[in-house]
Formats: sequence, structure tokens, C-alpha cells
Amino acid sequence: MSALSDLKRHLRPGQVYRRKDLARWSNAVDRHVRQLMEEGRLEKVSPGVYMTPRKTRFGAAPAKPEKLVATFLGDDRFLMVSPNAFNGLGVGTTQLYNDPVVYNRKRHGRFKLDGRVYDFRMRSSVPRQLSKELLLVDLLHNLGRLPEDSSALLPRALKRAREMDRSRLARAVQDFGSARAERLLAPVLEETRRRDVNPALTRAYDQAWTLYEARCLWNVRRVAHPTPGDALDIANRLRRYGDMSARRLATHIEDEARAA
Repeated sequence: MSALSDLKRHLRPGQVYRRKDLARWSNAVDRHVRQLMEEGRLEKVSPGVYMTPRKTRFGAAPAKPEKLVATFLGDDRFLMVSPNAFNGLGVGTTQLYNDPVVYNRKRHGRFKLDGRVYDFRMRSSVPRQLSKELLLVDLLHNLGRLPEDSSALLPRALKRAREMDRSRLARAVQDFGSARAERLLAPVLEETRRRDVNPALTRAYDQAWTLYEARCLWNVRRVAHPTPGDALDIANRLRRYGDMSARRLATHIEDEARAA
């Protein structure tokens, strides 16, 4: 079997390969790639990236965008977003967009893959899944890039944020890592935090700090408006480091946290 035939044996229809992937099966990869392209066995989709065409009854089918992007990046940790998804948030965006946005850890810029332009934006942290909370954070991060009037869009986006689950929205802000979105959403997150405060839970939380700060809570940061999660953390420390009275207070805090 010739070296070229051996390379052909490894190719799978619809798959995308980097040059270094093909080099594992070839002793003259550049010459073999040229031959395969001439034969129609390979198509160049971007510099150093090739696709094996997949034939259907309607003709050659394009590679799946996820495969193209993963191969181009050499990394499967990315989040691909269509800006058209903003229209589903109900905040007044109506424009249609052609270029998907790819948040990733390796590339930044606009690149054409298999004839379509992708907008790659590099970030230090890339969430794994797209949620409505993350989509809203993305919209606020890109507010100045959208064709809609940002002065009219921002109040509607913040109104939508107030309707979302606070903890999920806060996690989306943290995961996305946008200073602009964090600044815009800070008043909303604080407002919803105050709104969700349980007075009985706050009293029990404050009592724990008054009685057991030195003994049990020396390495914990006190918060003004505790969430059930904050309170349960305190209850756990009362059980671990406190006496019988502290454990009774922990039980009370747990009951209030579950009722919140």
C-alpha cells in the first residue's frame, strides 16, 4: 500500500483535519494534501485546516460548524453564539446577523471557515453552555456593537435582568468575566438581593455573628444581606466549632434557610 493510499484510508467523510493531524499518516503531507485536493478528496476551509467532503443526494454537504471551529482552534472549549439569539430575550432586538460569535481561549479576530465568517473573541474563561442569563450578560457586554439604540435597549435589558433568577444571573456574570456587564448589572443584583432577604433568616444570621464570631466565624466574611447559602455556611461552622447552644442556633438557621 502506498503512503497516499494509507492516508486516504484514515479520512472520514464530513471530518475536519488540521495539517498536523494529516502529517501523522503521511511522510510527505504537503504533496499528499495537494494531490487529495486535486482529486476532490480534501477541501481547504482555512489555512492549515482541511475537510473531507460528505456527499449527499443534494451534493456535497458542509462540515458542521462545531467541527470546523474545534479543529481550527485545536480546542473543544468554546462557546458559539448567534447574535440572532438576542431576539429571544424580549428586550427589543430585531436585527438579523450572519456571523456567529465564538468565545474561546486561543484566537481573536474574524476568520473565514469554509466560506463563512466567524467572529472569534478570546476570553480567559469560557462557559460551557448558553443560558438566557448568559445571553443577557453577552448582550450587555456587546451593547455598543449592536445596531439598536443602546440608550433605549439598556433599560429594557435591565428590566429583563430583574425578572431572572438572581443566583443564576450572578453566576453568569462571574463565568463570562465582563467588567462592563458586571458594572451595569451590579445595581440590579444588589436590588434583587435586598428584595429576596428573609428578615427571620437575617436575624438568626446576625445572632450567630454576635455570639460566635470569635469562636466559630473568625475566617468568614460577614455580609449585610445574607442569602440562604450564606446562612447555611454559617450554620455548618456553628456545628463544627460551637457548643450545644451554637448547634441549636445552627438548627434554627437551617430551618429558616430552607423556608426562604
